[in-house]
Amino acid sequence: MNRMCGMLLFLGLTFIVPHANLYAQKVTTVTLIPMWSPQTQFAGYYVAQEKGMYEKYGINAVILRGGPEQDPVEYLKEKKADIGIMWLSAGIKHRSEGLRIVNIGQFFQHSGLLFVAMKKYGIVSLQDIQGKKISIWPGDLGMEPNIFLKKYNLTPIVLDQGYSVNLFLRNGVDIISAMSYNEYHMLWNFGFDEQYLTIIPFREHGLDFPEDGFYVLEQTLAEKSDILNRFVQASREGWMYAFDNPEEAVDIVLSRMREIRIPANKVHQMRMLETIQQSIMSGDEAEIGTLQPDMYELICRTLLENKAISSIPPFIEFYRKMDH
Repeated sequence: MNRMCGMLLFLGLTFIVPHANLYAQKVTTVTLIPMWSPQTQFAGYYVAQEKGMYEKYGINAVILRGGPEQDPVEYLKEKKADIGIMWLSAGIKHRSEGLRIVNIGQFFQHSGLLFVAMKKYGIVSLQDIQGKKISIWPGDLGMEPNIFLKKYNLTPIVLDQGYSVNLFLRNGVDIISAMSYNEYHMLWNFGFDEQYLTIIPFREHGLDFPEDGFYVLEQTLAEKSDILNRFVQASREGWMYAFDNPEEAVDIVLSRMREIRIPANKVHQMRMLETIQQSIMSGDEAEIGTLQPDMYELICRTLLENKAISSIPPFIEFYRKMDH
């Protein structure tokens, strides 16, 4: 009897184990470079790594630390990473300039960009920006704010914005560029709310540009199509788990933040995850990570009209839908 039970247990294990890791016999390393250092803007990927979702698909996921000195575009060019995260507008711009990159997963579906001003500066409407001091991020992140100003014929005094809200808090500028899920929440943490602030969301003013997406070189896609498909699928599962288990997801991100000794505020990271969920989960759940062609064409036309690009990359060349 014991021998029979042992045989049954062995057979059961041989049936179950392959389903625990579908690609256990061949593990492939995939390197991801986010736009910034650990925060819940990238929670789905840290969760997928921590909870074994990448491992389940035969992936050894390496998530590098992003930031001003770790530009995803340069990491892709130099083949230091397989996948880089960047905004859709930046991806289109670099593709139109000749960098052969392909979007394989458009996770953020809306713009989180805002202009924020204190009402005490006399800024209560869009036109009140005229002539005021405003800070805008340099590089790719400044493209959309500058297009916004051009769209509404506004000519404020533009200063470079750093990666904190200090210049705004010290009255160095009247208006700050902000993300709805980040800098805006920072201002809340400093005691400001809407009764003190004028909020101008780009999404409500005709510039609803989707943000974070996965980009790879055409060559990388040709060589690693199957593993990249699995990476996108595991990342999608990571986001779903994060939204279903927000406390655990934020704790995973906080642990990554503490590992590299950067400030970790749980309340702020929870708010960030809640706001991001509204962008990622804005449509059909089955379409998470999908770039819609009509949205793509609208963004391209806007960039072309504002001379941010000189030509529109064909959608069929720019985007590759990965199977879910």
